Amino acid sequence: MVSTFRFRVITDALENNTTQLAQKIESLTGRKVKVNGNKDYLDLNPLHHKGFEIQLEATREEAQKFYEVMQQHTRIESLGGKPQSR
Repeated sequence: MVSTFRFRVITDALENNTTQLAQKIESLTGRKVKVNGNKDYLDLNPLHHKGFEIQLEATREEAQKFYEVMQQHTRIESLGGKPQSR
């Protein structure tokens, strides 16, 4: 079953282009994702890091593979997933 999975990607403070970030993620993983603009997270120092919410539509297994690949290249945290209504 396809669900929408949410992740938080932590980047360098200079990263601010959501389109470029989405393209970078697609080139790493082969998956198209939706990148929500940088968010203010209380646990991140904005002078050093930025956080972006990533949404991926995939099966649980595909999301797990996506997460594993992303872990090799950047700081990523799972925010959960929910089934899509049809």
